[in-house]
Amino acid sequence: FTSGGTEGNNLAIKGTALMHRSRGKHLITTEMEHPSIYEAYKQLEELGFDVTYLSPDEDGFISVEKVAEALREDTILVSIIHVNNETGAIQPISEVGQFLKNYPKIFFHVDAVQGIG
Repeated sequence: FTSGGTEGNNLAIKGTALMHRSRGKHLITTEMEHPSIYEAYKQLEELGFDVTYLSPDEDGFISVEKVAEALREDTILVSIIHVNNETGAIQPISEVGQFLKNYPKIFFHVDAVQGIG
């Protein structure tokens, strides 16, 4: 357990990226993440990781197709917020997770803090 969402997100994202950087340095997240996610990815960029920030569509959603288009041979982590803390948009994380099962070496992180309750 961690003290809260920010610490949990940092542990999951940085821990995964740093532990598996020998397999690749490409990470995928979105432009609409909680600040704790955004800051973790910015810090990883400073350490030499390459981050793709996916843009939402006009309704605030990230499609499986966008995730698929962003994948690379060296992708090791995809991180998507479940429920946006500002817009309330609920992302299709089940569909993204199902798709990513085709890529067992890619980790899938979901910030589900806002989705509880």
